[in-house]
Amino acid sequence: MPFAHTIVLGLRRGAPAVGAEARAQAKTQDKELFHAADDVALFLQNLPAAEQLLRLGAAGEQGVAFRDSSYRRLALLHVAQGRWSEAQADLARTAGPGARVGLALYATLPFVGASPAELKEIRGGIERWNPEAEPPWAGSALELALAPHLRHWLLAMLDLGLGADGAALLRAGAIERMPAPPGAAGVVRSLTRTLRASVAAHRNRDAEALRLLEPVRGEVPAPLLRAPFYAEEPARYLRAELLQRLGRDREALDWLRYGFADTPTELAYLAPSQLRQGEIHERLGERDKAVEHYQRFLGLWEHSDPALQPLVTETRSRLARLVAEPRADSAAPRR
Repeated sequence: MPFAHTIVLGLRRGAPAVGAEARAQAKTQDKELFHAADDVALFLQNLPAAEQLLRLGAAGEQGVAFRDSSYRRLALLHVAQGRWSEAQADLARTAGPGARVGLALYATLPFVGASPAELKEIRGGIERWNPEAEPPWAGSALELALAPHLRHWLLAMLDLGLGADGAALLRAGAIERMPAPPGAAGVVRSLTRTLRASVAAHRNRDAEALRLLEPVRGEVPAPLLRAPFYAEEPARYLRAELLQRLGRDREALDWLRYGFADTPTELAYLAPSQLRQGEIHERLGERDKAVEHYQRFLGLWEHSDPALQPLVTETRSRLARLVAEPRADSAAPRR
């Protein structure tokens, strides 16, 4: 049986999170350790056990490439737990410009809680980045060709986080004027449309923002399928938020439930998607489903950073109120 499956089955049966077999696997620098951590995190939503596995991969005796991969995955896992401060520390332990680019991507997520000072510092790093001299980690020639477009996009997304909508629109225009690499016209269009839709949403023009996202339809070439920068995840999350704000709750639920299945940074969106689904079900009067999603959210972000704890506290209060309410289908008391 593959190692990843052994770990998952062991955890389901109540076995210790990480045993001798996992430690032995880490010493061989076998990438099955990564797959096991991903399986644990996603299938069982047991993020602490997944973290233990990845920390084995980040142990000092491992090779640089294996160790860096472990830290990059740890960063994603910590983002998924609302632990932005630890994600930054994880990426700081990796080598090369890829860490800078990955840090910028996570900082632009609307739910990580990055401070304005952090956004400015990260933006400065991207501003100084020369993609031709320092290409990010890349698995294909197409990723390398898109690196200049990516630089503009990350700067624009960071500008959005800082409230500089006008600067973000200028960057969108700059990307549109750049020639798209062969086969990547749809990818470039998705980047710019996501930027323009985000600006419209910031300006409370929700219907316009939703229209701007219409051409974003998953036109991702095969070499980019596992590249987080081009997977359209920010557009999917924004679309779900816009549908929710426009009262199209069932459509929003579909995007939240299915829109991030097997995307590169699916884990990062796990807790926010659970929270949004809980809010929608609560508004629809579907108490049991709301309770279920709120509980999942709290389980994922229970130990999140202090900046995110007010949201955790608010959700815990919502959950307590729902649990205390009498069930609508409860039998009437007998006389």
